[in-house]
Amino acid sequence: MTCEYYQEAMSAFLDGQLDELVSRETFLHLSVCAPCRVFLRSSIVIQQGFRDLPIPSVPTSLDRRILHIPDRDQRRTRPLFARIRSALSSRFDIPVPALVGGMGLLLITVSLSVWSLLNNGFAGRQPDQEVVYVVDIPPVEVVGVPPSSGGTQH
Repeated sequence: MTCEYYQEAMSAFLDGQLDELVSRETFLHLSVCAPCRVFLRSSIVIQQGFRDLPIPSVPTSLDRRILHIPDRDQRRTRPLFARIRSALSSRFDIPVPALVGGMGLLLITVSLSVWSLLNNGFAGRQPDQEVVYVVDIPPVEVVGVPPSSGGTQH
Protein backbone atom coordinates (compact mmCIF):
# COMPACT_ATOMS: atom_id res chain seq x y z
CA MET A 1 0.00 0.00 0.00
CA THR A 2 1.17 3.54 -0.72
CA CYS A 3 1.41 6.57 1.56
CA GLU A 4 -1.41 8.15 -0.43
CA TYR A 5 -3.70 5.26 0.53
CA TYR A 6 -2.81 5.63 4.21
CA GLN A 7 -3.24 9.42 4.08
CA GLU A 8 -6.77 8.96 2.71
CA ALA A 9 -7.37 6.44 5.49
CA MET A 10 -6.14 9.01 8.06
CA SER A 11 -8.57 11.58 6.67
CA ALA A 12 -11.38 9.04 7.01
CA PHE A 13 -10.20 8.30 10.57
CA LEU A 14 -10.35 12.01 11.48
CA ASP A 15 -13.88 12.14 10.05
CA GLY A 16 -14.85 9.08 12.13
CA GLN A 17 -15.44 6.90 9.08
CA LEU A 18 -12.62 4.34 9.27
CA ASP A 19 -13.27 0.71 10.14
CA GLU A 20 -11.17 -1.07 12.75
CA LEU A 21 -9.10 -3.30 10.43
CA VAL A 22 -7.94 -0.44 8.17
CA SER A 23 -7.37 1.67 11.26
CA ARG A 24 -4.98 -0.95 12.66
CA GLU A 25 -3.05 -1.13 9.38
CA THR A 26 -2.86 2.66 9.17
CA PHE A 27 -1.43 3.04 12.68
CA LEU A 28 1.13 0.30 11.98
CA HIS A 29 2.18 2.28 8.90
CA LEU A 30 2.41 5.48 11.00
CA SER A 31 4.89 3.77 13.33
CA VAL A 32 7.40 3.45 10.47
CA CYS A 33 6.57 6.40 8.13
CA ALA A 34 7.63 9.91 9.22
CA PRO A 35 5.95 11.78 6.29
CA CYS A 36 2.59 10.21 7.12
CA ARG A 37 3.00 11.22 10.79
CA VAL A 38 3.64 14.80 9.63
CA PHE A 39 0.53 14.57 7.45
CA LEU A 40 -1.56 13.34 10.40
CA ARG A 41 -0.29 16.13 12.69
CA SER A 42 -0.99 18.76 10.02
CA SER A 43 -4.47 17.36 9.43
CA ILE A 44 -5.26 17.47 13.14
CA VAL A 45 -4.06 21.09 13.39
CA ILE A 46 -6.15 22.10 10.37
CA GLN A 47 -9.22 20.29 11.66
CA GLN A 48 -8.85 21.94 15.07
CA GLY A 49 -8.44 25.32 13.38
CA PHE A 50 -11.72 24.82 11.55
CA ARG A 51 -13.45 23.87 14.80
CA ASP A 52 -12.20 27.06 16.46
CA LEU A 53 -13.61 29.31 13.72
CA PRO A 54 -16.77 31.22 14.65
CA ILE A 55 -19.99 29.98 13.14
CA PRO A 56 -21.01 32.35 10.34
CA SER A 57 -24.27 34.21 10.79
CA VAL A 58 -27.07 33.25 8.46
CA PRO A 59 -29.53 35.93 7.32
CA THR A 60 -32.97 35.54 8.85
CA SER A 61 -34.53 35.88 5.41
CA LEU A 62 -32.83 32.68 4.21
CA ASP A 63 -35.43 30.38 5.78
CA ARG A 64 -38.25 32.44 4.29
CA ARG A 65 -36.65 32.39 0.84
CA ILE A 66 -36.02 28.62 0.96
CA LEU A 67 -39.58 27.89 2.09
CA HIS A 68 -41.01 29.94 -0.79
CA ILE A 69 -39.16 28.05 -3.54
CA PRO A 70 -42.02 25.54 -4.16
CA ASP A 71 -44.49 28.43 -4.46
CA ARG A 72 -42.73 29.90 -7.51
CA ASP A 73 -44.70 27.77 -9.96
CA GLN A 74 -47.97 28.69 -8.29
CA ARG A 75 -47.10 32.39 -8.37
CA ARG A 76 -46.65 32.31 -12.16
CA THR A 77 -50.28 31.28 -12.62
CA ARG A 78 -51.64 34.22 -10.59
CA PRO A 79 -52.87 37.46 -12.23
CA LEU A 80 -50.29 40.08 -13.17
CA PHE A 81 -51.30 42.62 -10.50
CA ALA A 82 -51.06 39.99 -7.75
CA ARG A 83 -47.61 38.93 -8.95
CA ILE A 84 -46.38 42.56 -9.01
CA ARG A 85 -47.78 43.21 -5.52
CA SER A 86 -46.14 40.03 -4.22
CA ALA A 87 -42.78 40.88 -5.83
CA LEU A 88 -42.82 44.41 -4.43
CA SER A 89 -43.81 43.32 -0.94
CA SER A 90 -41.14 40.62 -0.83
CA ARG A 91 -38.35 42.96 -1.96
CA PHE A 92 -39.43 46.16 -0.19
CA ASP A 93 -40.96 46.67 3.21
CA ILE A 94 -43.10 49.50 1.79
CA PRO A 95 -46.86 48.97 1.48
CA VAL A 96 -48.01 48.93 -2.13
CA PRO A 97 -50.41 51.92 -1.79
CA ALA A 98 -47.59 54.06 -0.37
CA LEU A 99 -45.28 52.98 -3.19
CA VAL A 100 -47.90 53.77 -5.85
CA GLY A 101 -48.59 57.14 -4.21
CA GLY A 102 -44.90 58.01 -4.18
CA MET A 103 -44.52 57.06 -7.82
CA GLY A 104 -47.61 59.18 -8.67
CA LEU A 105 -46.13 62.21 -6.89
CA LEU A 106 -42.89 61.72 -8.77
CA LEU A 107 -44.76 61.56 -12.08
CA ILE A 108 -46.74 64.72 -11.28
CA THR A 109 -43.57 66.58 -10.26
CA VAL A 110 -41.75 65.63 -13.46
CA SER A 111 -44.78 66.51 -15.59
CA LEU A 112 -45.14 69.96 -13.98
CA SER A 113 -41.43 70.62 -14.41
CA VAL A 114 -41.55 69.78 -18.12
CA TRP A 115 -44.71 71.87 -18.58
CA SER A 116 -43.12 74.82 -16.80
CA LEU A 117 -40.00 74.65 -18.94
CA LEU A 118 -41.99 74.43 -22.16
CA ASN A 119 -44.27 77.35 -21.28
CA ASN A 120 -41.80 79.69 -19.60
CA GLY A 121 -38.36 78.44 -20.30
CA PHE A 122 -37.78 77.35 -23.87
CA ALA A 123 -40.77 78.32 -26.05
CA GLY A 124 -40.48 81.71 -27.80
CA ARG A 125 -38.03 83.23 -25.38
CA GLN A 126 -35.05 85.20 -26.60
CA PRO A 127 -31.69 84.49 -25.05
CA ASP A 128 -30.50 86.89 -22.36
CA GLN A 129 -27.09 87.25 -23.98
CA GLU A 130 -26.15 88.67 -27.36
CA VAL A 131 -24.17 86.44 -29.68
CA VAL A 132 -21.02 88.14 -30.98
CA TYR A 133 -18.78 86.61 -33.65
CA VAL A 134 -15.12 87.59 -33.45
CA VAL A 135 -13.06 87.20 -36.58
CA ASP A 136 -9.32 87.59 -36.43
CA ILE A 137 -7.85 88.77 -39.76
CA PRO A 138 -4.11 89.25 -39.88
CA PRO A 139 -2.94 92.69 -41.12
CA VAL A 140 -1.70 92.83 -44.70
CA GLU A 141 0.93 95.33 -45.92
CA VAL A 142 0.75 96.35 -49.58
CA VAL A 143 3.89 97.83 -51.14
CA GLY A 144 3.68 99.57 -54.50
CA VAL A 145 2.97 102.73 -56.39
CA PRO A 146 -0.41 104.28 -55.94
CA PRO A 147 -2.43 104.37 -59.12
CA SER A 148 -2.23 107.63 -60.99
CA SER A 149 -5.28 109.58 -61.84
CA GLY A 150 -4.47 109.52 -65.56
CA GLY A 151 -6.00 106.17 -66.13
CA THR A 152 -2.79 104.21 -66.68
CA GLN A 153 -1.84 101.51 -64.37
CA HIS A 154 1.63 100.31 -63.59
